[in-house]
Amino acid sequence: MAEVTPTTVNKRDAFELVLISLLALFLELAIIRWLSTEVRIFAYFKNFALMASFLGFGTGCLLHQHSERMFYTWFPKLCIYLTLIIALAPLIGITHVIFVDPREFFLLGSGLGDHEAASAPSIFETLKALIVIVSLYFMVVAVFACLCTKLGELLNRFKPLTGYSLNSYRPLVTPFTAEPVELSTDDWPFLFLKGRGIPFHYLVPLFVVFLLSLVPVRYCLATGGQLDWQLFFMGAAFLLIETKAVTALGLLLGSTWLLNSIVIAAILLMILAANMLAPSCTGASFTLLYALLSLTLLVDFIFPLSVLNRLEWIYRVLTGATLVTCPLFIAALIFAKMFAHVKSSSGGLASNLFGALVGGLLEYLDMWTGLRSLNLIALALYLLSFWFLLRSHRSGAQLSAPLGARGEDF
Repeated sequence: MAEVTPTTVNKRDAFELVLISLLALFLELAIIRWLSTEVRIFAYFKNFALMASFLGFGTGCLLHQHSERMFYTWFPKLCIYLTLIIALAPLIGITHVIFVDPREFFLLGSGLGDHEAASAPSIFETLKALIVIVSLYFMVVAVFACLCTKLGELLNRFKPLTGYSLNSYRPLVTPFTAEPVELSTDDWPFLFLKGRGIPFHYLVPLFVVFLLSLVPVRYCLATGGQLDWQLFFMGAAFLLIETKAVTALGLLLGSTWLLNSIVIAAILLMILAANMLAPSCTGASFTLLYALLSLTLLVDFIFPLSVLNRLEWIYRVLTGATLVTCPLFIAALIFAKMFAHVKSSSGGLASNLFGALVGGLLEYLDMWTGLRSLNLIALALYLLSFWFLLRSHRSGAQLSAPLGARGEDF
């Protein structure tokens, strides 16, 4: 039998990490696309499958010590169960579930009047829809948690930035299978709403999902996991500005499946470029980088993209892409600089993904405030991240990112 050298092991680990990452993203895109087709209510809660995958990613990374049982035993079984439920959705009656607003249909209180006869079945349908949403949400969480225990185990075998870079290669293979999203040209493209605000029938599932999502997070923390708050808020903010960037470029250049795929691939390449540039940018302080990030977010908020419609197509593409992706690049550079010093790659990535889950919930605020305001919400989250970073530096505390000992970083 040939002797296994460290180099051989590293090459094999690198291959497995890229393979698991590719499988994770392919499964994520497949579920997002298929679930909203077979269980139509998920087309209205457009990012629930994405939020579930983020929660599963983070949970799995923190539970990496259980990968032997969760990945090899439970992951195949849960994949089969989820596939059967989605495939058989028309037969088991969950394709066309509805979620009605009880204030509009008089489902709360007494004195139902003319609506009394229809209230009982409406209440039943509402509860059925809520059960379907929550059950499938946590089924997706469980699938990705079991898969990503292996991802977390492999990440911890590399230096943090090396492992994260290998993990970042995988999306470049599969974004061209993503489902297109048609948007209007308005800052508030929610034509199915009567007015600005988050409808009650959105608030209820969001609230229930948020509360129940705390259960796996609390379990991970109780079993020894730690949250890195600066990476947590970085994840929440990054999801918002990524959503804003994809939407803004779609509005500016046209929302087609090819363009959306190119934009997503470009964002992922930018993240990878930031990872590669991070070692050579050690002279740039966090204070400077956060200041530049804040400035680009404010410029992106103030500048009306509609002005660019007067330009020729190529200049419109270059100017618009530069404007909306500058915050993403600087944020990715800050993240790479932070992540290079984490004590646990899986713990740092889990913190970032749990933050992305919160960002997914905050995304629904655009129903009330409009799309451009996502920049201001992201700015507030980035300032919170910077505050926790400064607090860690000043107190000398070392959670997952030992930055307190590196005064030159500030």
